[in-house]
Amino acid sequence: MMPQWGDAVRRDGGLMTPWPLPEQMKGRGGPILRRIFHMSSPILLVYYILPDDLWIGLAKVHGAAIGWAGLLVVEVLRLVLGLEFLGLRDYERWQLSAYFWGGTAFLLGLLFFPPPFVGVGLIGMAWIDPLCGWTRRKGGYPYLPIVAYTIVAFTTLWLTAGRPLEHVLVLVVVATALAIAVEYPSLTWIDDDFTMQFAPMLGLTLTAVLL
Repeated sequence: MMPQWGDAVRRDGGLMTPWPLPEQMKGRGGPILRRIFHMSSPILLVYYILPDDLWIGLAKVHGAAIGWAGLLVVEVLRLVLGLEFLGLRDYERWQLSAYFWGGTAFLLGLLFFPPPFVGVGLIGMAWIDPLCGWTRRKGGYPYLPIVAYTIVAFTTLWLTAGRPLEHVLVLVVVATALAIAVEYPSLTWIDDDFTMQFAPMLGLTLTAVLL
């Protein structure tokens, strides 16, 4: 029998997922899938080497917007129907997911920010955010994430921004400080997959104007 909306309320009054994943699909599979997806997200930067018409006469920025709209549709259906997806955290079950927040930040980057700064934001979020969580548990926070983000930002900007070394160093400091600062708070109304991209992109853009 198809579950009804009333089935989403447990006897103790709490919320549960109307259509949960089978128990055999849970366990370590979800966290592992989430980390793989998270750390492989810089593959989205392939956008910048795609032809402007995507081989089909569709402007690639429009293609990116369509992709985001598809993500939005899936997110709305997930929330309305109470669907449970492998890889989502428990608290994301009834709010916008980290995947949606990250995709939204990336689209804003494509629309409004220079590609080198989008690269810093996306790669930094993808690789340093998990490192922040790991070092909080194992030790080394925030020093290891700061060093790692500095390396990522410097490498990305030095190879792609086409700016003098002194400018790159200033930009690296700005990006690293913003990314680590916005990752630190434990917020539930917005995800750091968004803030760790958007804050560095905005800060780098504003700083570059002043240099």
